[in-house]
Amino acid sequence: MKKILTILLTLAVANSLFAQPDCGCSPKKSDNLYLDFGAGIMTVFNGGANPVTPNLNLSLGQYVTPIWGWRAGVGGLWQSLNEQSNGYEAKNKKFAEINLDATLNLINLFGTPEIDRPFNLFVFGGPTISFSSAVSSTQTVHYEWQSATQGTGTELSLIPTGIENKFVSEGAKARVGATVGLGFNFKLGNHFLLGADGRYGVAPSIFGWGSDCRVAESTLRVNARLTYVFGGLK
Repeated sequence: MKKILTILLTLAVANSLFAQPDCGCSPKKSDNLYLDFGAGIMTVFNGGANPVTPNLNLSLGQYVTPIWGWRAGVGGLWQSLNEQSNGYEAKNKKFAEINLDATLNLINLFGTPEIDRPFNLFVFGGPTISFSSAVSSTQTVHYEWQSATQGTGTELSLIPTGIENKFVSEGAKARVGATVGLGFNFKLGNHFLLGADGRYGVAPSIFGWGSDCRVAESTLRVNARLTYVFGGLK
């Protein structure tokens, strides 16, 4: 996947370097700047799908050329995790995240570049950073005395009878990972686009030591999106 995205982004940059504006005028740095609102659902993939929770996000982005652009967004709400092998489980744990995306319009990449197509299909990807409480773990091993007769005497020994895990959420922690995704939108007018996207991410778990996949946990978000382009598509 990383190699494919690298090739596509290289092609996009090469095409954009030779692209010329159709109107014959110089583009402004503020052209095709947009505000993008997403609402949908997300789930954690950790030993199978976990409970689905709501997901909201808001992004500021720009179509730098008809082929490629950028998008920076904030989002979050909650994540839930089923019972893990260590006994930990969590429902609706609050979190927030920041996503920085490079966007690549696949239709314009392989066809005639047009900024105001009625339908767009795009891929995106980049780093992500999440914020939530830290989860630490302490482990207690329980023992009991057992006696055994040895010849004319009795021998005592300590035998472990069980392990108790205790998890504490406190403080705050930032975790860095990466996400990639695929999306589409339809042009409603010169200012508005309506569509949807799916985002897959891999990052350290917001559930910390409670998660069986605390170092690299997978998540999936699916959102409907409404985009407003400041000044209209140009």
